[in-house]
Amino acid sequence: MAEEYRGRPVLPGRASGTALVSRAPFDALASFKRCLQEGGRPAFSGDESNADILGAQLTGCVLCVPQAVGSTSAGTTWDLIACRRLEPAALLFAESIDSLSAGGLVVARVWDGSAVVVVDRLGEDFLTEVTTGCSLSVSEDGIVTVA
Repeated sequence: MAEEYRGRPVLPGRASGTALVSRAPFDALASFKRCLQEGGRPAFSGDESNADILGAQLTGCVLCVPQAVGSTSAGTTWDLIACRRLEPAALLFAESIDSLSAGGLVVARVWDGSAVVVVDRLGEDFLTEVTTGCSLSVSEDGIVTVA
């Protein structure tokens, strides 16, 4: 039987794909920096302080993280990621999304047409149970199903 987790849809939509799980907070700039500087597609994580995702493909994945970290560059970073079509299919947070990432992701949707689905407040159990490689689907009402 499939497991379901209910979160808050921050940027609603439908998405499905393979989970990429980090139990450490996600730093968008550190993860996408190399790809943003050098170009290329898809993007692979270059965040050397996050062994869970280092070298993993970020573009098109369903990224599952506890929370985001970074600075005031977070909003601009998400906008650049979307502008270059490097974003994950979905970004799923166990905790509440921070305002800087949320702002950047909203701008990316409005200005760049990003379709990244964002759900937060999925809870600690979500990151305990979900593993990299799981098939996930996200519905518009914030329900995440693990197949």
